[in-house]
Amino acid sequence: MGGLICLKELMWLYLNDNNISQIEGLSTLNKLKGLYLSNNIIERIESLEDLFSLKKLELSNNKINKLEGLQNLGELQELYLDNNIIKKIECLEGLNSLIMLHIIYI
Repeated sequence: MGGLICLKELMWLYLNDNNISQIEGLSTLNKLKGLYLSNNIIERIESLEDLFSLKKLELSNNKINKLEGLQNLGELQELYLDNNIIKKIECLEGLNSLIMLHIIYI
């Protein structure tokens, strides 16, 4: 995803269904409001700490087993983590704007 580094005005990024295994190369996208990464093979939530404007994060249908790396996302309002393998829910401090948390694993 390193080719996105020059898109500093980007507000919405849809990367669903792309077989992505790692979140990387997004640190310069400071104006990003929505990040859609569902239906990939992501195992860890990482490299999101600089996305201060992010309001919606979709990571459903991945392979995430631990919630981490979200504490700096103070503007985040919606978080979707359905159909992952999350064993423990931690690290939700700092998500003061969160109004929608969707975690279902069947």
